[in-house]
Amino acid sequence: MAECDAVTRRYLGARLFANQFGYQGSGLRAGLMVGVFALTSLRVLTTLFAAQGGRMALPGDLKEAVRLTDWLLLHGASRQRLQASFDVGEQVDFGALIELLPG
Repeated sequence: MAECDAVTRRYLGARLFANQFGYQGSGLRAGLMVGVFALTSLRVLTTLFAAQGGRMALPGDLKEAVRLTDWLLLHGASRQRLQASFDVGEQVDFGALIELLPG
């Protein structure tokens, strides 16, 4: 599925570079949260579409996941609510999270 990996990387690049939440939010982490949301959404939706068809994921499942994720980010959800959700990333203490990692 190298083709799907390339599509995912290009999509994430586009979302990270051209997202209003990162520019209008409270900082860089808000923009990063858009990428986290987009990647999570792509993975979950692709899996759901494949499971719905009772098969392994196909490129068409990823295509539909990209469409739905874009719709959610750009049209489907309230911009104010999404912005508030992405701004939460600015309040996370990543140092404390890193200390919880084993090793």
